[in-house]
Amino acid sequence: MSQHPLRSLIENKPLLESIAEKYGTPLYLYSGDRIKNNLDHLSTALNKYLEKNQI
Repeated sequence: MSQHPLRSLIENKPLLESIAEKYGTPLYLYSGDRIKNNLDHLSTALNKYLEKNQI
């Protein structure tokens, strides 16, 4: 079974607790590396089929 790509962040309880203490809850966290990776995949797919596109 494959692991969730953000599992290492989700399982880092001390990190999540310190962020929650600093910023309060509820709180949404995003991985910049994951966002960039997703945009790269999207850009590759769009470039394959659409000549004129921009992200």
